[in-house]
Amino acid sequence: MTVMPRPRLVRTAVFATVLVMVAACSDDAPVAGSASGTTAAPTASTSPPTSAPDATAPVTTAPVTTEPVTTVPVTTTTEVALPDLPVPTGILAAMPFQNTQDEPARVLQIEIVNGGSEQMKVVGVQFLWSGFTTEVASRNDTIVPGETIDFPVPFPGATCQGDGTVATMPDVSTASVRLVLADGTERSVPAFDAKRFARHLYLDDCERQNIDAAVAIEWTDLHEVAFEGRTITEGTLRLTRRTSTGAVAVAQIGNSIIFTLDVPSATAGAPLVSLPAGESTASVPVRFLEGRCDAHAMGETSQPFNFVAQIDLGDGELHPYLVMPPDAERVPMRVTMENGCRTLGLLAPLDAGSA
Repeated sequence: MTVMPRPRLVRTAVFATVLVMVAACSDDAPVAGSASGTTAAPTASTSPPTSAPDATAPVTTAPVTTEPVTTVPVTTTTEVALPDLPVPTGILAAMPFQNTQDEPARVLQIEIVNGGSEQMKVVGVQFLWSGFTTEVASRNDTIVPGETIDFPVPFPGATCQGDGTVATMPDVSTASVRLVLADGTERSVPAFDAKRFARHLYLDDCERQNIDAAVAIEWTDLHEVAFEGRTITEGTLRLTRRTSTGAVAVAQIGNSIIFTLDVPSATAGAPLVSLPAGESTASVPVRFLEGRCDAHAMGETSQPFNFVAQIDLGDGELHPYLVMPPDAERVPMRVTMENGCRTLGLLAPLDAGSA
C-alpha cells in the first residue's frame, strides 16, 4: 500500500439543508475549527464609518480596520501547527473536512475516495467516532472507481471525554465512515483526519461546552435606538453564572464583517464586563454600528452575526467563544444596519467601480 499525494477531482453531492446565510465568495477554501488553534477575531471598535467608499475602488478592498476596546492581552491556548497526515492510495478511504460556509450551518463534509475497483450506489453516509457520531445522511449517489465525492452530514456536537482537551481526546485514527448501499449492504470505510478537521471540531466544541457549563454569555434586550441621525441596534452583553464559582470576565469581543461593536463604557486595560465571585449576573451595554456597507460584504458574507468573545474563566487563559444574537433578532438587526448604511451614504452597489 503506497502513501503518496493524490489529485483531487471532486463531484460534490448536494446537501438537502437550506442555509439562511449566503457563503462569501472568499470563503472557498476549507478552514479548520476556531478554538484551540485560532487567532483572535478583530476586536471591537468605538468608531463607525464616517465617509462613503471611493466609487472607483475595487470591491475587494481590505475590511475596515478595527481597534481594540481594551488592552488586555489575548493569550488564548494555541498548539503548534501539525502537518497533514498521509492518506493511503488504492483503497476506499474517507476524509472529514469543512468549508467556511459549512461552519455556521454546522455541517461536516465527508470526502470519499474510491481508490478500489468497485462501483457503489450510496444511499446513506454516517461518520462514526467516539468523539462524535453523526446521523445517517440520506444520499442517492454513485461512486465509480477512481472518483472522489464529498458527502455533507450534520455535525451533532462533540461527545467530550474527560476534560474535553487534547489530553483526553479519543484517538481519531479509530474513526470510520459507514456507507449504506442501495443493494442493502454496507461498507465500513477507514477515516483519515488528514487536515485535523475532526480534531478541531471536537476540541472547539468541547471548549464551548465547558464555557456553557460555567457561565451563560448572551445578547439580551436588543432594540432600535436613534444614534447620530440614524437608527442602530443597541443591546446588552450579559453573563449569568452557572457552575463557575470564581471570577469570570469578557476581556474583549470581535466585530463581524458587517457590524462594528461599540462599548461606550470600555476602559483601556480592563475587561469589557466582569462577573466577580459571589455575584450571579453582570452586563454591559453595546451598540451595533455599521461595519462594511458594500454590497459585496453584505450580500455574500457567510457569518454576519459571528461575534467572537475572549473569555477569562480565571485559569490564566483567554478562551474564544462565539456569541450570536437570537435567531428572531437577526433579520431586524440586518435591516437596521442596512438602513444605517443608506443614511450614511455608504450603501454602494456591488459593481460600483468594478469591471
